[in-house]
Amino acid sequence: MTAVLGVPGTYIAFFSANISNMCLPAAAASQDAVGVKPGTDKGEIVATLGISMASLVNKIILIPVILFGLWLLTIIPESVQNIFPFVLPAIFGAVLAQFAMKFPLYGIFALALGLAVHALPISLFLKM
Repeated sequence: MTAVLGVPGTYIAFFSANISNMCLPAAAASQDAVGVKPGTDKGEIVATLGISMASLVNKIILIPVILFGLWLLTIIPESVQNIFPFVLPAIFGAVLAQFAMKFPLYGIFALALGLAVHALPISLFLKM
């Protein structure tokens, strides 16, 4: 990975926390577009610039989407907002169901653990 991204590109990739989906393809595409080989000094510079621009574009897109989402949350009715605490457990349940189909012992263990956590008299934050 460091050979393709270079040292500065690796730093930016870990800082942006999206290595395999954004930084590595951006580095490879930018090196391919310019026609330099990975692992060379020129390849490292081009990869760093490609990763930097991909990260910048990502932030430019994310900030308006997040602000729109925050605004959207203010206009959603209270009855719909009461459903939000159940979204994460529903996702975990769907993943559990996929694993339980292949390995039933996982399903039994996770169901027992979930019921035990639900029965404990602790705060909702700790239960999550």
